[in-house]
Amino acid sequence: MCSFGDVAAVSDVVDISLANILKREVSDLIIAPGFEPTALEILTTKKKGAYLILQIDPDYDPPELESREVFGFGLQQRRNAARISGELFQNIVTAKKTVPPEVLETLIVATIALKYTQSNSVCLAYEGQVIGMGAGQQSRVHCTRLACDKADKWLLQQHPKTLNLAFREGLNKPEKANIVDQYLLWDQLSEPERKQMLSGLMQPPVPISVQERAEWVKQFHSICLSSDAYIPFRDNIDRANRSNVQFVAHAGSSLRDDEVTEAAEQYGMAMFHTGLRLFLH
Repeated sequence: MCSFGDVAAVSDVVDISLANILKREVSDLIIAPGFEPTALEILTTKKKGAYLILQIDPDYDPPELESREVFGFGLQQRRNAARISGELFQNIVTAKKTVPPEVLETLIVATIALKYTQSNSVCLAYEGQVIGMGAGQQSRVHCTRLACDKADKWLLQQHPKTLNLAFREGLNKPEKANIVDQYLLWDQLSEPERKQMLSGLMQPPVPISVQERAEWVKQFHSICLSSDAYIPFRDNIDRANRSNVQFVAHAGSSLRDDEVTEAAEQYGMAMFHTGLRLFLH
């Protein structure tokens, strides 16, 4: 979650476990279709009672047409009502065709996230959760690089060297999170940035080497990548492989589909053509 607060939106009733997580996190607002009584009591005490709690109508159906006004021009289009389900992932175009149920669920989660993310976008997900999102980029490979970099960082947060960082006493959670973020960007830091990071630690840490990073990421299996439109070049697949992606879903129908599929075959990935574009501008 963001160090300076954010909005939490969930599609199910908020229970005590979620309320306790939000209670200790920096968060400004929760939106949900319902709240367990005890969970609601916990949330009403957050921020000295100033925490915003909104209940939505789960049966609300938005209008079919969406409208935008840009510099005096009025634009209308039908809203994206595409339903993301397992049926979308039936067309497997690679030799690898075994898809465990948990992988299918993860692909669905990744693709739903894309539906509501600014295009162009690429999403990496693992065990039912989004771990890297590359959004709003002009080039799809830039989306892939951004999503993979975020996913790598998420995985490396669980590396023993990261978990063993010796924080100075008195640091709050956002301060610790910022130190972890900088530690995982060790080779990209300027001298002032590195000095600032080290000031929050009891002792200088040993950075995670390039080889250690690669070996750690390779321990995580069934990482999924979904794209909001077709993948135009194999460079996306080459970058995804470095993040140990094993399942790739995209719309298909690119001029270079054969080349992209061949790259997936080379890395032993399973690739799906969904036939669905999810552009959001």
